[in-house]
Amino acid sequence: MLNYWLLNFKIAQDPTPILERYCDELIEQIGLPEEKQDHFLLKAREASSYKGWEWRNKPEKERNEQEYSEFIDAIYSNDLNTFVKHFFGRFDVYKNGPETWMFEMDNSEFLLDNEYGHPAEDELMKFFGEFCVPRKTFVEKQVLEDDHMPYRYVLVENNKPWQWASPELVWENDDPNE
Repeated sequence: MLNYWLLNFKIAQDPTPILERYCDELIEQIGLPEEKQDHFLLKAREASSYKGWEWRNKPEKERNEQEYSEFIDAIYSNDLNTFVKHFFGRFDVYKNGPETWMFEMDNSEFLLDNEYGHPAEDELMKFFGEFCVPRKTFVEKQVLEDDHMPYRYVLVENNKPWQWASPELVWENDDPNE
């Protein structure tokens, strides 16, 4: 069972041009029939959106209008926080240093479907891998039924796969020469 999950990131470049590019791509995608829409951000939204009872009880037409309105607001906002919250779910955002931020997942929303992390974690890492500082950007989580040690996926190089890292527990008396 997941104990905690967070994304710690440091921005290397202004993400606005990337958000604008995604805006154009998403507008093209939204015009296609649903079965042909294959943008990774649309997949992330589907996997990670949490719709409470107040949203589910609305008539279908009203739900679709609200979803489209939120989508348009997010993609044209050019605001990283708004964009991330729309496509990747609810996060609490904290300043974690002079140029570093942290998104902490409210995992109560996701535990029913995914006990081991964010449901769109691969898409999230792809997104942040475009404009964040390597080695300063990582996803950290701890799974209680595992060995209870936290581990990280670290951005090693922009637009490349992230590297898995875990701490190693060494006891003082582990030296075989003693």
